[in-house]
Amino acid sequence: MNSSDNSIESVFVEPVHDRIIIGCIYRPPGSDIDSFTVYIDSLLSTINKEHKIAFIAGYFNIDFLKTDVHVPTADYVNCLFTHCFFPVINRPTRISETSATLIDNILTNGPCRPLLSAIIFADISDHLPVLAQTNLFIKSVVQLKTIYKRTYSDEAKIRFINYLYSSDWKSCIVNIDDPNTAYSSFIDYFKKIFDSCFPIIKVNLKRKSSPIKTMDYQRTNTIL
Repeated sequence: MNSSDNSIESVFVEPVHDRIIIGCIYRPPGSDIDSFTVYIDSLLSTINKEHKIAFIAGYFNIDFLKTDVHVPTADYVNCLFTHCFFPVINRPTRISETSATLIDNILTNGPCRPLLSAIIFADISDHLPVLAQTNLFIKSVVQLKTIYKRTYSDEAKIRFINYLYSSDWKSCIVNIDDPNTAYSSFIDYFKKIFDSCFPIIKVNLKRKSSPIKTMDYQRTNTIL
C-alpha cells in the first residue's frame, strides 16, 4: 500500500496460510494528518475487503487524547472506527514534565478475541513501549526437507573393512608409470569401494517451521 506522503514508513507481514496481517507504521511529526488519514482509510479498506484480522503497531504522532479539541485527530479516529479498527492503548505513552501524549498505539479489527494490552514503563527511550497479546489459533505447516546423507552403520563398516582387506590393490596401478595417474587410479578404486559400502541416500525430514507455517492448528501468543 503506497502513500502520497513519502515521509510515511511502513512494513507489513502476512503469515502463510492464515488470514492475519501484522504491520508497523511511522508517521513523522509535523507531516499532514489529513493525508495520513487518507492513507489509513485506503489501507484499512483493503484489509477489510480481504477479511483479514490485523494488528498495526505504530508511532503515529497523533495524540489520541485530543480527539475532542483537534479536528484532524478526530477525523483520523473516526476513520479507524468506520473500518471497525480500534486502538488498544488508552493511556499516555510519551510523558514529560510538561505534557503527556498518546502518540504510540496498536490498532486492531479483532475486538472479539481475548486481548491484553499494556504500556511498559522503561527508560530505553522517551516513548514508553506498548504491547498487545491475543490468544489466537495460528496455522502452521509441516515442511518436508530433503537431505542426502551416508549411513555409517556397524554392518557397513565391517563390510568396508573386509573389502579393503580382500581387494587387489596392485591391479589398480599395474602398468602405470606416472605417479599422478597411479594415485588417481588408486583414489577411484578406493572411492568405488567406499560408495558401495556407504552409499548416498535420500532422506525426507518432517520439520515444523515457525508457528506461522504449520498445517495443524495450535494455540500461540501473538505479541506486538
